[in-house]
Amino acid sequence: MKKNFPILALITAISLSLLVYGFTNNGNDKDVVTNSAPSNILYQSDINQIQGYNYDDPLVALYTHNELVNAPGQGQGGADVSFITAPGTLYGFGCQANLYNWMGDAFTVPAGQNWHIDSIKFYSYQTGSPLTSTITGSHVAIWNGRVDSAGVTLNSGDTTANRLLATYWSNIYRTTATPPYNTQTTRPIMAVVDTLSTTLSAGYYWVQFSFRGSLGSGPWAPPRTILNNPITGNGKQKLAGVWGNAMDGTNPQGLPFVIYGTNLVAISNNNTGVPVNYSLKQNYPNPFNPTTKVSFDLSKAGMTKIAVYDVMGREVDVVVNKNMEAGSYSFDYNASKLSSGLYFYTLTSGDYKETKKMMLVK
Repeated sequence: MKKNFPILALITAISLSLLVYGFTNNGNDKDVVTNSAPSNILYQSDINQIQGYNYDDPLVALYTHNELVNAPGQGQGGADVSFITAPGTLYGFGCQANLYNWMGDAFTVPAGQNWHIDSIKFYSYQTGSPLTSTITGSHVAIWNGRVDSAGVTLNSGDTTANRLLATYWSNIYRTTATPPYNTQTTRPIMAVVDTLSTTLSAGYYWVQFSFRGSLGSGPWAPPRTILNNPITGNGKQKLAGVWGNAMDGTNPQGLPFVIYGTNLVAISNNNTGVPVNYSLKQNYPNPFNPTTKVSFDLSKAGMTKIAVYDVMGREVDVVVNKNMEAGSYSFDYNASKLSSGLYFYTLTSGDYKETKKMMLVK
């Protein structure tokens, strides 16, 4: 009997962990709902709407699909919370590379634009992990069209290389739909940043990804989470070699991710010699939809940046950011990814800075 004690102890420990954390590693991480009383529903007036969190402050985001927080500051220690949206039960999708489980979602490159992709940020967690990330690997591929379509072609990346660049706690916990949230700390969500150097022209793409971790749970991929919206996208999940819709019950889900890169704007040198002064010209036409021409003069060579800001002063696009020779230049700016409204564009080069207004009318 003494010889069997270690085996019995191991079986007991595994059983207890499954009871405590409530997961199986092949499939999805779900909540067991035992009470659906109206008192468990959190209404719009109870918390602030989140418009998307960006912890990296990137130079440029090509595609932002990172809604994940729906109870800011309500987690332990003032952390943010991503709670399950009623009537759903899903904490996270099974996204384990070692089990060949994958997630996929769509994005677009706007018409008239070319982008060099530097990295992509995803989100993942392992149940019971510390606040130090236990994600050890990440895989990503970009497809020319839907991942589950017949004849779809691979654009860049692959399904085998480990492209993990960085991973860290995102300051978000994934919890049940039932408050209080500050006691639910078993699912800290990690940011997972993958490197992927490629150039994409205008078009419709799908990104496919999966993770590896050092714990027995997961890794899991939390769904895109938008306050009071049980339907958040049209993502896909691959389990047991078969693609299907990413669902929380009967509600289709999207996946949170951000694609970082550089908009490869074609800048023309007007070859009119070296200007006497710096200047930023008024865009033409103005108002415009969605393309307008911008011209500027540089009297000295140096690091040059042209950025676009909204009326709140938030940087929404970086069109130019590189060392340039003295000269007169122009380019066509495509603002198809922006909403209609008033914007400001600023030229910064050396000690010179100038701002102009432009109006986008769609």
